[in-house]
Amino acid sequence: MPQLFAEVAVNSTFPHRQTFSYAVPGGLVVQPGHAVYVPFGRLTLQGIVLEVHDTPVFSEPEKIRAIRSLIGERPLLDDDRVGLAKWIADYYVAPVFSAVALMLPPGFERKPVTLARPLVEEDEVEGLELPERQREALAAIAKHASVDMDGLRAQLSFSGVEAAVAQLERRELVVRTYELQRPRIGPKTVEKLERMGIRSLADLRAHDPVALERAFGPRMGGWLQARARFEDETPISVVSPTVASSASWPRTLSVAAASR
Repeated sequence: MPQLFAEVAVNSTFPHRQTFSYAVPGGLVVQPGHAVYVPFGRLTLQGIVLEVHDTPVFSEPEKIRAIRSLIGERPLLDDDRVGLAKWIADYYVAPVFSAVALMLPPGFERKPVTLARPLVEEDEVEGLELPERQREALAAIAKHASVDMDGLRAQLSFSGVEAAVAQLERRELVVRTYELQRPRIGPKTVEKLERMGIRSLADLRAHDPVALERAFGPRMGGWLQARARFEDETPISVVSPTVASSASWPRTLSVAAASR
């Protein structure tokens, strides 16, 4: 099967008017409209696939980096919306992702978070022949089911944590995955939702949309509904309100995350 390439509108801080070419890894089924994680410089960012073909547009094939993973199994945009976004970008001389973002569900533009997950047990670390920094990083990672890279960098006392984790991944001792940063809602909203019997994403999805809009107003009620629908389509991320006064929400929603 020939190597396929995807043209991706990348959600970077700079308003690019072009897509970027990425190789499609073998075994990964990618279609226009799919949301993806892609390497962008030293970062991992989210983007939307606009085209898939066997010839890259902007780079030599051997220099092209690969898509890291899909965000959800189904495309977020259908062909009509992809076509409309491309027309808007061309007609209004607009940044490509800005045009695409008009079609996306709320919350997609959240910052991606890199997670490191151990592939060995904590008691196996001491028996491995590893450089000191890799051993220290692996020992910290192996204490958890997964740990976000920002937290890991804060925990370890040396620079070059990213490089150490990359080496551990090459040794197949850890694996890096990606999630969208979890959105937050205020404590008053959490308390009001709890009084309505809404303690999980399943509760939120099942609740009467009219009742939500009546309780919170059309804007906030619609935002909550859209958040639940988006999480359905993107199972790698869950809503986890971070509020000191309502610890039950994060605990309840963590069960949904574990079942993904």
